[in-house]
Parts: sequence; C-alpha cells; structure tokens
Amino acid sequence: MTTRAVISARYSSDKQHDTSIEAQLAACRAYAQRKGYIIVNEYIDRAESGRFDDRPAYQQMIADAKKHLFDVVIFHKVDRNARNEYDYYFYKGQLRKNNIRIEYAEQSFDDTPEGQMMENMVVGMSAYYSRNLARETMKVLTLKANRAEFNGGTPPFGYSVKNKNYVINEEEVIAVRTIFEMFLQGAGYSAISDWLTAHGYKTRRGHYFGKNSLHDLLKNEKYIGVYMFNKVQRDYDGRRTVNTDSKKIIRHENALPAIIDAETFRRVQDTMDKRKNSGRQYHKHTATYLLTGLVTCSYCGCKMIGTKVKNGQYYYYRCNKKERHADAGKCPTPMIPKDDLEKLVLDEIWERLLNPKALPILITDINRQIDEQCSKNHKLIEQLDAEEKKLKKNLDRLYQNIYSDTFDEFDQEEMQRTKERLRIVREQIVSTGIQTETIAIPENMVRDVIADWSLAIKEKDLDRVQAMLQNVVSKVVVNPDYSVVIQLKIVCLELVPRTGIEPVRKFLSDGF
Repeated sequence: MTTRAVISARYSSDKQHDTSIEAQLAACRAYAQRKGYIIVNEYIDRAESGRFDDRPAYQQMIADAKKHLFDVVIFHKVDRNARNEYDYYFYKGQLRKNNIRIEYAEQSFDDTPEGQMMENMVVGMSAYYSRNLARETMKVLTLKANRAEFNGGTPPFGYSVKNKNYVINEEEVIAVRTIFEMFLQGAGYSAISDWLTAHGYKTRRGHYFGKNSLHDLLKNEKYIGVYMFNKVQRDYDGRRTVNTDSKKIIRHENALPAIIDAETFRRVQDTMDKRKNSGRQYHKHTATYLLTGLVTCSYCGCKMIGTKVKNGQYYYYRCNKKERHADAGKCPTPMIPKDDLEKLVLDEIWERLLNPKALPILITDINRQIDEQCSKNHKLIEQLDAEEKKLKKNLDRLYQNIYSDTFDEFDQEEMQRTKERLRIVREQIVSTGIQTETIAIPENMVRDVIADWSLAIKEKDLDRVQAMLQNVVSKVVVNPDYSVVIQLKIVCLELVPRTGIEPVRKFLSDGF
C-alpha cells in the first residue's frame, strides 16, 4: 500500500527568506523519494514563529490529519515543527491519535528508550534556543527603544520610517488630523470611516477603516510624540496581553514628530471617556456637523471645525487656528453659522447635481471622467510594472550577496526596504489594475443614486446626508468677506457658467 506523505515547512521572519523554504522542501522531497512515499500536499508557513502554534498552514495540516488525508508528515528538522515543548508533544499526540507518523528529513528518532531520550533532548535544545534568542533579541530591542528608534513591525498610519526613525507621512498626515477633528466635532466612527473611504485611505493592512482601527488610532500616544515600547507582550500561549509591569515599559516624551497637539489629544480622550460612560444619551446632545473635514479658512489655510457658543445654544464653523493659538485674532475669517453654511452647500448641490435637468449631462460627464481615469491608470500600471522589475532585480542581487558571504547589515536594511516597497508596488498594481477597464455607468444607476440623495435631504437623514457630502464635495472655502467658494467633485460642467474660482454667494445675515 502506497504511503501518503505531506510536507510541513516554515521560516520564521524576514531575516530568512523564501530560499530557506525551498531548501527545506528539497530535502523533504528527496527524503520522501528515498522512502518511496507519495507526496499529496505541502503546508508552508512564511514568516511564522515556531514558538507558538497559531500558524495557518500548520493548523490546516492538523485539521487534515483528523480527516485521515495522509499517513505521515515530514519536517526538515525538529525546530521546523515547534520550539515549544508543550506544543510539540501535544500535536504529536494529536497526530498519533489519528495514526499519523512524524518523520524528519535530516534527523532520525526510533521508538527505543534511547531514541526517545534523544528526541527529548533535541526538542529541549530547540526550545532553549528559541527562548534564548528571544531574550537576546529583547536586549537589542530595548537598546533601540532607549534611543527611541523604530523597533520593527508596522509604523502607525500617518508615519513612515527613515534611517531607523519615525517621520511624518505627508500623504497620510492630513487624514490623521481630520480624524481627530471630525471626532471632536461629534462625528461617529461610521461617518469618519465614510470620509476616509471616500478619500481613498486604508489601514496599513489594506483594509477599510472601521470602529476598532479608528478607536486604536485615537488612543495612540505616538501622535503627540510619545515613544512606547513593551506595553504589549506575548504570554506563554502566544496571546498578546498588556504588560502589567510598568518597570519594563519604556516611555519617552517628545521623542517622535508630533502630528496632533497635546490639548487636542486630551480633549479626544475626554470625549471618548464621556461617550463610553454615557453611551447613546451623549449623542442626543451632540450636534452633527455635516461638513466636517470639508471647510477651510482661505486666510490661513486651516480647517474650520464645529464649535458651539452660549452653552450650546448656537453652532458655528470656526477656523481651527482660533481654537489652537492665542494670536488667532490675526485671522479675520469669521465664524459661520452651522445651519446657514450647510444650507448654502446643500442648495448648490441641489442645483448642480440633483436637478432633474442635470441628469443626462451628469451621466455624460461621469463616464468621461471614468475614461480619463482609466487612461491614467494604464500609464500608472506601466510605471509600476517597470518599478517591480527593478525591485526584483535588486532583490536578486542582494540574495547573491548572501550566497557569496558579502551580505552585511547595510544589505539587510536595503533588503527590508526593497521588500516593503515591492509589497506596496504589487498592492498598487492589483488595486490600479481593477480600475483600468472602461465601464460605462448606466443611467438607471445614476438616477437611483440621485433619488436616494434627494430623499435623504428631504427626510433630513443626517447620516446619509453627511455620507453624500463627503462623496461629492471637494472642499468649501470661507473667505474673510463672508463669501464662500464651493468646489464639487462631481458637477455638470455645462451647467456651470463661471470660470475659475469665484464666490458662489455671500452671506447677508446680520450679526456676524
């Protein structure tokens, strides 16, 4: 009867690479051939530690063993199986219970007392090596943390890493500040997420922002310049837990370039605590600022944020510089009543987009913009393909340095940067490639969207209206002379007689 075999292989971090997987696979395949086994599957975990058992491919192998899909599992060596004694013998028992044998391509243990003793010694040595390596690694990480250097992992949204130090990511910093501003203005996680999605922002993992990711972002002290290390640790089972030993936590004030000022951060934390304690009752007394993140002061370029005066009786949009600086009196842009400004913008949208006469022109303009964007995306794909080839060529060169023993710490840093850039480029190729096919938007789809937006305004459904504004308004600029410029993302060009940027209307209300 033919013996069905599977191979389980892994490498633990970016300090190793795919070639280590290929070497393991080659040795295991050769072993299976010598034994006359038929390989029916290969389970590969990339950049997964053997200290813990939460490896996706490894767990899939255990699940398949329960289905009796193979007879023997082959590892390269013991340390490719596990470096934790408990996991090693627990899963060995699970496999034996299903009549699955464990064999090693480069090591051999029989069932004699001597063979079992040798296996126990090798497992113990592997566990010791792993724990000692973790201890030595912690020494290095602690040394870097004392210098407030980047210590691996993924930098928070809004930051990049340059020369081992955190630097502000200019493409993301606007979004971070807007998140804090919107939250202080009373926007919920859903509204903030809609704004981020509408503007093309995603988390570091490439997902859309949600409640959990926004909550963690608003709590992150790095945005006020605080460097923190070892606040979270792994327990014996590999689960992440909060470190309760404050003496082991490294904290440095003003060690990072701050994105958010301390006062804004404090106000956000106070607001989060109040929302947590008072629940829904808090939201009933909070005004919804429909234009959050969209209104800008033309004089100083700052965002205008929602504010209330006279114990919350009146609501305005006010230049953020007035809120943050003592000399804000130099900015002549006035506060604008919330309801007046929002009505002005909604009237403009109604006239330019929701007007039934605008529909056929709107469809033409949208499809024209889609064609133009697809053309740009085709050119971008070509540039990204060229960059991908260049990055892969550079990686090949660095791998050759490994084989020729000329690989040093500078090559290692360059390899890490190259891999990260290659990952980003490949993600951009995938996301951009989806948008290269020209698709005409059908009239009924546009008609349905327009009808839904119109209904939201009539029914005063603030959440839907706010989402609509974030999708169609580019920005609203308030001038010191009370005039307002509204720039829309989607507009019927033939219905706009004005050229350039001009105020669309002046406020004539008294009392500004």
